Amino acid sequence: MLREYYKFLGNRLIDWSQTITIQAGDRYVLNFENDDQVRQFMSVLSEFNDIHNFQLMDEQSGPNALAFDIDTDSHMQLVVVSTVEVTPDYLVNLRNRIGQQQGVWENTALLFVSNKVLDSINSGAKDIGRQGGPFNTGALKRNVQATVDKSEKLSKDDKDVLKFMVKTIYDGEQELTLMDFADVYGIIEKGELSDSDYIQMGYFQDQDLSTYSSKEERLAENHADYVNISLAHGFGDVRSRITKIVDGEKLISDLSGNNWQSVNYKQILAGKERLKQNKKISLVYDAEIMQGINEDMLIWDRPKGTSKAGQRTRYIIVFNDKHQNKLTVKFPFDATVQDKWITQSKINHKHYTVGTHKNQLVVDFSDLKTNEPESVKVRYRHHDIGSLGFTFNILILPFTDNKILGLRPYYRVKVKGEKKANLEIPSDMDELILGSGIQSKN
Repeated sequence: MLREYYKFLGNRLIDWSQTITIQAGDRYVLNFENDDQVRQFMSVLSEFNDIHNFQLMDEQSGPNALAFDIDTDSHMQLVVVSTVEVTPDYLVNLRNRIGQQQGVWENTALLFVSNKVLDSINSGAKDIGRQGGPFNTGALKRNVQATVDKSEKLSKDDKDVLKFMVKTIYDGEQELTLMDFADVYGIIEKGELSDSDYIQMGYFQDQDLSTYSSKEERLAENHADYVNISLAHGFGDVRSRITKIVDGEKLISDLSGNNWQSVNYKQILAGKERLKQNKKISLVYDAEIMQGINEDMLIWDRPKGTSKAGQRTRYIIVFNDKHQNKLTVKFPFDATVQDKWITQSKINHKHYTVGTHKNQLVVDFSDLKTNEPESVKVRYRHHDIGSLGFTFNILILPFTDNKILGLRPYYRVKVKGEKKANLEIPSDMDELILGSGIQSKN
């Protein structure tokens, strides 16, 4: 993009030199922000057909410059000199020579291309970035819409899109530098809006945009979504913030990753619509009736936390003190659940099966060893919506609850795999009582 912009600036410089009266010995200055910008501008300018190298000194030493004819009849030339990697004394020497108009300097004017204000060259020189100059930012801002319209390279669709983007970017009274126009004028010079240009301008690529007769509303929404997702990446909890904008696991992952800008806007609109529809769907786990519908066994049921997400992860302990080799545990909800939303890979396990019945998730255990613990993790994701995903960490113990009664307010069940589970407690507990109290040990 920058290369096209420097080419635009070069053409603008040449056009400007043909429209004003430049006298021999006139000095001008063009200021960029850093050395690299000066070098790139000079490099692109050197490739123009009408521009040639210019030997600054009669002696065959020192840096060369570029020059082009302003008036072919009088052989008047504008010499363009970079101030990068030269000394102030050298620049003063050039300033003096242009004033003397002798030797190679006869019938020449001088343009210093600099990255900083230098008294040695700025004194008495005209800044072509100021009012009336070809690189005045106010003029570039005022003329950008007209320049888009006049472009013979841009298609009508690209013109419509670019004019909207321009209106969004340059709306207001903000201070602008020459390089703030690089993207827009670079696109105009190139003659097309590519996918990477959308990203550079703060928009997602949109394959369907051309099908809309009125594009402004869709572009405005596109830019707003781009800004919101960009802001989300400024925080540590990126994924959590993205889930509040769109729905869909892959889309959320893509928008949370480093290449989020490359996602097509059609996918984002679909994700936003899914999120909108999902907000109309709800499912609540009914912990209060859990024990009541499993009345033939004692069950502990504890949430991971008090937040909505914490309430959806449950730590379940089933006390199989009757040593039954078959058990059925039911998990009640406030709406109908379906088998297709059960998400673990092995629904039919050799020791258990998971299914649904009306508003209950049902786990049937079989072939239980009556004197050994059994564990399983069951996941259910209602309508495949992330915010309606429930996890049940289930541990079956072959004894009564009085042996571990002291754990009830604190315990956590962590299922680590088939027949592997940890019963965890906080590390900062002052006192813990285990057992029934028939024998005591401190």
